[in-house]
Amino acid sequence: MSSENIIIALIVAVAVIGAFAGESIDAQYVALALLGLGLVAGFMSPSSDMGERTGMLLIAVALPSVANQLDAIPAVGSYL
Repeated sequence: MSSENIIIALIVAVAVIGAFAGESIDAQYVALALLGLGLVAGFMSPSSDMGERTGMLLIAVALPSVANQLDAIPAVGSYL
């Protein structure tokens, strides 16, 4: 098993534990662990394709603005 697969498995494990642990684990520590593991995964497997890298940056910039607009949907927008 490669180190990239191990880090991805750790990311999934931390996300699942954070989702189902409830009050026993502080959400800030789960977010911090996911951030750290994501940074490590990003540095260990850099993208050499410029188109893929540009697409990732565009998605990272666009998703927060899209998420802020989902509140306008009646009845379910606040949950999205």
